[in-house]
Amino acid sequence: AVTLRAQGDARAACVLHEQALEGYRRVLGNEHPDTLRSMNRLAIALFALGDLRAARTYQELALDGRRRVLGDEHRSTLSSMSTLALTLRGLGELRAAAEMQEHALEVRRRILGDEHPHTLMLTHDLAETLRGLRHVTRARDLHNRVLTVRRRVLGAEHPDTLESMDHLARALCVLEDFAGARVLLKQVLLARERVLGSEHPETLATMDALVDTLCRLGEHDSATVLLERVLIARRRSASTSEHVMLR
Repeated sequence: AVTLRAQGDARAACVLHEQALEGYRRVLGNEHPDTLRSMNRLAIALFALGDLRAARTYQELALDGRRRVLGDEHRSTLSSMSTLALTLRGLGELRAAAEMQEHALEVRRRILGDEHPHTLMLTHDLAETLRGLRHVTRARDLHNRVLTVRRRVLGAEHPDTLESMDHLARALCVLEDFAGARVLLKQVLLARERVLGSEHPETLATMDALVDTLCRLGEHDSATVLLERVLIARRRSASTSEHVMLR
């Protein structure tokens, strides 16, 4: 099931996760760590399918069980908090998501340190939730903190570093620092074109963001040139997909 989900087949993964969970519950009981892990994995697959309400149900069961069995500060409990918070954010419950992320982040910083990958990922997620709540200045500061560490530890072109740059640029746009956003987005675009190619979805998403930023700066000629590249790439991708389906 985990392999199928990694390959993008979340529906088939859900079927197998449900079978596994049923077996764990029958053999080990509802609160065995393996049962709780199975619940969490099923929830992640449901999230990938877009069934956020069902994902939330299983995540809350897993979190309650892990708190009782493993304690509030166990890594599995904190993982459950992190995934549940993302689901809550997806359901529009941003304040509840932020409160859960703040709590989990405080524990992870204390136990793992500020620069542990799990701490950085949770800091990134909290920043995005805060941006949704319009607490953009703090979101910008958190993204800056994560980006500084990721550049030093992972390098300038690691996917996580580029993700941090991209999200920091979006926060800067909300703060109307379009010049700062443009610098970051151009760096991300160049790196993603080298690493992923000019027609990868993430590259095209960066182009879209840069087009909007250039327009805000009044650089309409440059924005038009870039937008034409995006349209050509997406038309080609759509044509290829249609050809594959017809075959």
